[in-house]
Amino acid sequence: MNATEPLPEGFDPHGPLAQVAQTVLDGLRRRHQYDVVGAELLPRSGPCLLVVNHSLATYDILLLGQTLLERTGRLPRALGDKRLFQVPGLRQLVSYFGAVKASHDAADQLLAEGRVVIVAPGGMSEALRSSEQRYQVAWEQRKGFIELAVRAQSPIVLAACPRADDLYDVDDSEVTRSFYERWHVPLPFLRGEGGGLLPRAVKLRHYLSAPIAPPALPERADPAPLVDAHHREVVARMNALMQEALAAGE
Repeated sequence: MNATEPLPEGFDPHGPLAQVAQTVLDGLRRRHQYDVVGAELLPRSGPCLLVVNHSLATYDILLLGQTLLERTGRLPRALGDKRLFQVPGLRQLVSYFGAVKASHDAADQLLAEGRVVIVAPGGMSEALRSSEQRYQVAWEQRKGFIELAVRAQSPIVLAACPRADDLYDVDDSEVTRSFYERWHVPLPFLRGEGGGLLPRAVKLRHYLSAPIAPPALPERADPAPLVDAHHREVVARMNALMQEALAAGE
């Protein structure tokens, strides 16, 4: 691990927790023949918003962060759902590996420090969508990440991994929607390897885009029209990138 940026406080890359995590991620990488296409497109310095699609398995995002750290020396810092930080043990684990509780202040601070920040705009709602909606992102009502990029004047790099939607078959279920809308508890009806809970051994690739520059924000101007236009551009480019990755057979 040759990081060019400060590691999270208390993180010991040679400690037992890091070694266990490395072993698990190495096993997942081999199982899925994982790779990143376009890692060189990540800016080598300065703030960057790394925007990903959210699969149900989620660990594809961890593989992305690990691989980018190895290849670029930059450690992406993930904005995590607040519920991850409400569970004893899990809170310490995600914090140890650099995730921070998602908030405007945390995101602004990380970008102001010139960090790479990973966001999954679709969140768990996107992860729980049925397999009938696979290979597309559910970001139509998610503009917070665009507001962040414009506010921080940070470029966006897209990272698409459409085949992560093939790790499981997910049924369209009113029960799943109701549980999540009422209690924010994920209760998917899914099938993986052999109809069980083990994710399928599909080949996973993240495809990165070239940096997308934010629109300049004129002083005292209403940012809403700029945010709306940039949002449409980014969503269209992400859906196109998902289809390009599928066409490449990955």
